[in-house]
Amino acid sequence: MADSQPNETSPLLNGNSSARSSIHAGQGAETRKAEKPSPSWLASLRFFLFGSWFNILLVFLPLSAVAHYLNWDAALRFSFSFIAIMPLASLLGTATEQLSLKLGQTLSGLLNASFGNAVEIIVGITALMQGEVRIVQTSLLGSILSNLLLVLGCSFLAGGLKFPESNFQVTAAQASSSLMTLACITLVIPAAYHSAKAHSGGFGNTTDRWSKHLLH
Repeated sequence: MADSQPNETSPLLNGNSSARSSIHAGQGAETRKAEKPSPSWLASLRFFLFGSWFNILLVFLPLSAVAHYLNWDAALRFSFSFIAIMPLASLLGTATEQLSLKLGQTLSGLLNASFGNAVEIIVGITALMQGEVRIVQTSLLGSILSNLLLVLGCSFLAGGLKFPESNFQVTAAQASSSLMTLACITLVIPAAYHSAKAHSGGFGNTTDRWSKHLLH
């Protein structure tokens, strides 16, 4: 029974269904007793909208729409839209978490990966439609670096402040390291290619000159 407990070497997607079924089988009766009826749509909507004081910032959502259609100052439109994005992102995270409780581990991971980057997807599509390729590149770069470095570093800092020794999952660390390496490769290689192409004249002449010396 102790071997079925997750540890730092456990895979991210545990395929040991027999161990899970044996664990949940013993807890099935207690879960049924403690099970409560599902909340109504009105109660769910009330919790969704008024469950956090942070949702008071939703008042900036209609203000941003009014500022857009009335063509107010660009600074006001940006400020209202920026403030309105924060509670919307919080509500999106809450909705994703609630769906993850019903859909399972694999689908919940897909939902978190998709809806967790909804802002970047919307900004990327809008910028591409307007031909702003540089904005798409910088937003993708910032998203990758923030998820792989900033979030991970803040987690290490928070864990180190509370616990003298922290345990982490080796599989998750390996996956994050692989993703960071892949992201760096996909960003560095095209940039190096375009930089070399911009200076192809001098670079090509230098290469040809050294090749001739080596052949002789």
